[in-house]
Amino acid sequence: MKHGQAATKLQGSLAGFAEENGLFRPGHRVLAAVSGGPDSVAMLDLLCRLRKGLGIEIGAAHLNHCLRGAESDGDQRFVRSLARRMGVKCHTGRAAVAKLAKRGKLSIETAAREARRDFLERTARSFKYDRIATGHTMDDQAETVLMRLIRGCGPDGLAGIPVKNGRYVRPLLGTGRREVMAYLAARRLAYRTDSTNRQATAFRNKVRLELMPLLRRLNPRITGSLARTAEAFAGDREIVAQAVSEVAGRCVLPGKSEFAIELQPFKGYNKGLRRNIIRWCCAGLLGAGFAPDFASVDGVLALAETGRVGKRRRLPNGLWAWLGYQRLHVGKAPDDGIETGEKAVPLRVPGAARFGNWSIKSSLASGSKAEMAGAPSETVFFDHGRLDGRRLSVGGVRPGLRIRLFGSSVTRKVQDILVDAKVPRAERGSRPVVFAGDTPIWLAGIRRSDLAPVTTRTKKVLRLELTADGG
Repeated sequence: MKHGQAATKLQGSLAGFAEENGLFRPGHRVLAAVSGGPDSVAMLDLLCRLRKGLGIEIGAAHLNHCLRGAESDGDQRFVRSLARRMGVKCHTGRAAVAKLAKRGKLSIETAAREARRDFLERTARSFKYDRIATGHTMDDQAETVLMRLIRGCGPDGLAGIPVKNGRYVRPLLGTGRREVMAYLAARRLAYRTDSTNRQATAFRNKVRLELMPLLRRLNPRITGSLARTAEAFAGDREIVAQAVSEVAGRCVLPGKSEFAIELQPFKGYNKGLRRNIIRWCCAGLLGAGFAPDFASVDGVLALAETGRVGKRRRLPNGLWAWLGYQRLHVGKAPDDGIETGEKAVPLRVPGAARFGNWSIKSSLASGSKAEMAGAPSETVFFDHGRLDGRRLSVGGVRPGLRIRLFGSSVTRKVQDILVDAKVPRAERGSRPVVFAGDTPIWLAGIRRSDLAPVTTRTKKVLRLELTADGG
């Protein structure tokens, strides 16, 4: 096939693939992730040639991982120049991936992937892009299926890379690498070559450089075979996902950065369903394209069965699983329960203060025996006059914070009190504390201090009430 025909054919194939899979809608702003390599360069050029017909607007994004010195800087300059020639806006960023990997105890590949994902999503939000397009090809799909099969995974893992996942789309997933290279030659497009891709050190490179050539000797069409396998499992995944979602709705409490699983119903399900619930939680946090390996999922199940409260297990891609009281948590970072990132907020009398998902209301009360005796456990009373005019505030648990408990002659660490009260690890850092000046007077909803108790001599009574979610 002549070069011109190859380019025209791929252009038509991509347009059909995009329409078949509903990747774009007229008016969409599409952010193309461009590393400078052959796949992403071809994708950017194809999208630019198709943008008028598809009715979309294109932008390019490139993250410099700062791993290869001058070579990385050269990639960044190349992408900027390429975007300028194609008439699209180019967004660039830098990330010290080696430092991120060391700090987070991650592999370079995982740290780079997380940094790249964070950069793309921040850019898409800031500049209002509807889609993020990545240059994954059919060969990437085949390699992914093999990698997951070697490491061990369930059907969800064998579904491989999804064509569409939230705002992420992969328009080249139905295209082989040979077709991409033929397109680049036809269009006379230059591209960058990552020198580390030729080193069989990273797992994917070993699969690409050593295993795939061997499999091609057994089946010259192995790439297509593995891609079709992924497509078949992806179809089944939709059916399974619907069933798992219905079950998960009865035992999982989803959150922004973590999912909490109620252990009592969870343990009653068969092992296969429990595995899928764990995968469902991971996908809910990182997107449908993320499938934890078999060993990681079974490690979480073992944690739920035999682990003690507070014990945790690291999962791939920056996720953790940890055991709370009657709950198993899966999230992006377990909270050690010793510090909150939120600043203290003032509490006027009368008035209210919001802290995280909690609200504390203050008022002056009669202090009658009937009122105090009938108050719920989320309410406490203080002698307002004995607080000596100290300003009230609501803050979080700080490292080493201690409180002198009512009815006790000793002070205790707040963290120890939270443990005794069986507050889940993930919730300790967000538990509100009421301060009078710098002195903690109430670990809200749990224990109060011995400061300013109400007596028969009290003239003015301060009433504090705790409610969850601002209720």
